[in-house]
Amino acid sequence: MELQYEMMMEVIYTQTNMKKILLLFMSIVFCYIGYGQKITALPAVTSTTGTSLLMVRSGASGNVLSQITKTNLFDDIIDYLETQDLATIITLQSDTIPKYSYGAGAGLAADSVLFAKDMDGFGVYTPKDTNYIVEFVQQRMSTGDSLKFNVYVGVYQTGVAADSMFTAPQATGVNQTTFTPNNNNVILPDQDCWIGLKAAQITAKRPYQWNMQMNGYKRNLSY
Repeated sequence: MELQYEMMMEVIYTQTNMKKILLLFMSIVFCYIGYGQKITALPAVTSTTGTSLLMVRSGASGNVLSQITKTNLFDDIIDYLETQDLATIITLQSDTIPKYSYGAGAGLAADSVLFAKDMDGFGVYTPKDTNYIVEFVQQRMSTGDSLKFNVYVGVYQTGVAADSMFTAPQATGVNQTTFTPNNNNVILPDQDCWIGLKAAQITAKRPYQWNMQMNGYKRNLSY
């Protein structure tokens, strides 16, 4: 009986030691796995007034974090966007569209009085956004006629112009269809824009009908 007891105790002792060895081995394995997944190279974050800090993944394994400022992040975004064709993603500010269309006359002989010297008209008002004018496109003019015009910005009610789109009146006939502003091409918020005929017109050539389209884009006040 005593021998059996000693043998049984030896077996229990051996099993206990095996359990301890197995537990130690599993602990070593888990520690090794955990060590491979640890976060390294993580600098201390210091709160700085006026500085926004982001913690971002920067390692191929995804387990290394680093610190980056908001400014650097935006610079990286800008660098990326400069390589992309944004026109396929969003509508750009610089997308040129028809902004205004001016027109007068129905093709009747009496309509030529509308195009005498010092006449003006076709005023439009820009309430909130800044408009950038790219070009003026003449759509129609009565055959054989001509006109000298300029485009002004300012207060149309009083006729006081702050500036003009062209440095001098532009001469147009049926063969001239496009005009590019060579002076000021900006219509600021709370400004009017209108066409003025301040130059002497050839009476016999004053049109009976004339249409002009102004193309450009706008910049919202929120930008």
